[in-house]
Amino acid sequence: MGGLLVMYNKSKMIVFILCCFYISSAHAVDVTGKVATSTNISQTEAGQLGYSGSGDAHETINTNQQSFRLMLQESEVSQFEGISWLIHGKFYRQNVSALSAPVNYASENFRYEMLSNTDDLAAPGDKDELYIYELDIATLSYHYGKADVNLGRQAVDWGTGRFWQPMNVFGAFAPTDLDTDYKAGIDSVQLNYYPSAFSSVDIVVAFSPKDDPDYHESYAAYYRRQVEGLGEVSVLVGEVLNNQVGGLSLESEWQGMGVRVEGVHYQLDQGFPQDSAYFWIAGVDYLFSNDTFVNGTLLTLEYYHNAFGASSESDLPAQLSNPLVITGIQSYMSEQMLGLSLNKDLNPLLNVNYSLLTSELEGSDNKKHSTFLHQLNFSYSLSDEADMLFSLLTTNGKKANLLSLPQSEFGHVPESLSMRLRYFF
Repeated sequence: MGGLLVMYNKSKMIVFILCCFYISSAHAVDVTGKVATSTNISQTEAGQLGYSGSGDAHETINTNQQSFRLMLQESEVSQFEGISWLIHGKFYRQNVSALSAPVNYASENFRYEMLSNTDDLAAPGDKDELYIYELDIATLSYHYGKADVNLGRQAVDWGTGRFWQPMNVFGAFAPTDLDTDYKAGIDSVQLNYYPSAFSSVDIVVAFSPKDDPDYHESYAAYYRRQVEGLGEVSVLVGEVLNNQVGGLSLESEWQGMGVRVEGVHYQLDQGFPQDSAYFWIAGVDYLFSNDTFVNGTLLTLEYYHNAFGASSESDLPAQLSNPLVITGIQSYMSEQMLGLSLNKDLNPLLNVNYSLLTSELEGSDNKKHSTFLHQLNFSYSLSDEADMLFSLLTTNGKKANLLSLPQSEFGHVPESLSMRLRYFF
């Protein structure tokens, strides 16, 4: 209760709540939300994230979180003409038994002001119990004919990749993310134009943080079209975080398989160490339809190549100063990776998904060394509005060295077990 009182004493939170009540009373409003509680137990050791150096062979890190997302939007709005709005507020409590490694979220580079607050109720220097609120989405939209104009904090989601999306230049989910219901919003102006039923044009101008003089506003245009006999073709051009980008993707069908290729060329404002390179993926999807146990299993395979990444173990420490890694645009440090997943509904209520990520780097012995990440997820539907998720993540590969510098892509990531209960209303 003390933590909640601290949250409500914050001026920005009070203003946000008052605005919500005002909007609710003045307009017809649809109110929906999501409540979730999750627990993560990690087993870490020397050379892995979260290890304190206590001398014990293994240490356990416990993390639990309770979250609440409130979603408000105007009801009974014509999809062809008129003004509408959408607001998402996030409120959550975290309890962590040890300091965790910092995470770079790409969306933070495109928020003029964070509009969030964190209250640490633990002793100074001990990130133990956090109460956090955040305005995640706040969008005002005008719809007219074949065009929409959207102003405010909104999600921008582009690309065709399943594990990685090079065209998602404003940030993408990592392949191992468990909470992918809503993508984080960025402060932007977006124009959506629909020339036909089979094509669209998105133009985005995204604002940089007001206290960051290094970056000016970003902009990008994304064109997507269905081409008969070829599939879906997308084109991207823009300048994001001072870096010029241009990309192309193709998604189609061949021999009963879904196939896709997606790539972006970056011209970096800050060279690393080269100033231009390609980031591309190629993948296939195949749904097994025979009468064996694998019937109904969806196989996804995707290859990742980012020329800004490391090709050897000795290149990995330099990735910590890679501007794309620092800003969260590049999620992984390796130049080449492979992703595989198997997804199947065991029954109408239970879904299982297995994912494998792997990379291979050249070591000081001039030999290739592989590292693997395995993730096994079980999702059970409790009702139309609720489900429960169990996720097991394991890794192998070289751990970080004595200076805490990585020597492989996944070796420094500890094993973990996650459980989440989620309810929508």
